Amino acid sequence: MLDVMFDLPSRDDIEKCIITKDTVKLDNGKPKLVMKDGSVIDQNEEPKESA
Repeated sequence: MLDVMFDLPSRDDIEKCIITKDTVKLDNGKPKLVMKDGSVIDQNEEPKESA
């Protein structure tokens, strides 16, 4: 989570960073990011393949 700690302060497109107990328990757990446009990015989800 060090990368998040150092990256977030310089980003102005993020409204909120959500850290859950799963984020802390996973070895490489990443928080959910709520963007200023209202979208939510779950960094732990597998990327979806396009058709």
